[in-house]
Amino acid sequence: SLQSQASEGTWAEETVKLSDLEVEVVLSDDASNGCWTNLREVREYAEEKLFSRGIERVKSFDYQNPNHYQFTISVVASRIYKNNSGPCAGHISLNLVRYARVNGWFHIVTLYQGTNALFLDKANFNNKVLEQVRLKINDMP
Repeated sequence: SLQSQASEGTWAEETVKLSDLEVEVVLSDDASNGCWTNLREVREYAEEKLFSRGIERVKSFDYQNPNHYQFTISVVASRIYKNNSGPCAGHISLNLVRYARVNGWFHIVTLYQGTNALFLDKANFNNKVLEQVRLKINDMP
């Protein structure tokens, strides 16, 4: 690993208990050239970590259910040289969100925002994504 910058997240609502939530893990893969390849491992690890904290798995996601949330893991990364070689550079973002209808429109409600983490790595972001998932889920109250 060449460099990295990461910070803790923000929990928006102190009265919400993790054990009251049902969560679906959602991956957003905007990484290219082999910068993130372990998506299945990350999804399974995130589910295991969340469910070990008392969160239930969403059986059928309902946008109108106030206890249904999505734990989104987003990776945007690419090789930094024009010929698609060199280290991967990009960011990792993790958030716990739900959707609420307001005036007929759906809005994203963020319960937990794991602040963006910027990385540069010679190989790929695989281990970095797993580490961010561990850190952010452990950071939740």
